[in-house]
Amino acid sequence: QLEFTQDWQMNHQLVSTWILQHDASLDDAMASSMLSHYAKALRWIGGQPTPASMLEQLQLAAQDDPWFDAPAKSLERGSPTAALISHRYLNDCYHSSLDEVLGLDLVLARRFLRGHDFPEGVRALLIDKDKKPSWRRRRFSEVTADEVALHFADLAY
Repeated sequence: QLEFTQDWQMNHQLVSTWILQHDASLDDAMASSMLSHYAKALRWIGGQPTPASMLEQLQLAAQDDPWFDAPAKSLERGSPTAALISHRYLNDCYHSSLDEVLGLDLVLARRFLRGHDFPEGVRALLIDKDKKPSWRRRRFSEVTADEVALHFADLAY
C-alpha cells in the first residue's frame, strides 16, 4: 500500500515507482482482459472502410459471440452522423500525436454540442429517458460527405 503525503511531487514519484515495479504484472493482467481477448477482431472491425460495413461485421460476429451484440446495437441505434464523423476522426488521427488528438477532441466536442444529434441523444437517454432519439439523419446513407467535412473544416492537423 502506498503512503501518500501532502507533497504532490512525492506522491507522483511514489505512484511512478509503483507503476514501474508492477509494469510486467499489469501487462499480464491486461493480456487476460476481455478487450485483449477481442483485440484482433476489434482491430479488424474498426478497420472497415465505412461505419455501415463495421456494423455488418459486428452483427456477423455477434452471431458467433454475444459479446459483440452490445457494440453492434450501440452503433445501430446511435447517431449515423456521429458514427461517420467518428469513423473519419479515427482514420485521420491514426498517426497523430496525443496533443493533436486532444486538440481535435476539443474542437469536435464543441461542434457536436452545437449540432442537433448530441443534445437529442442527451434528451432521449438522460432527460426524458424514452430512449427514442430522433436523429437528424436516420441512416448512414443519408449523411453527406459535406456534413462530415464541416466538423473538420478550418482545422490544421
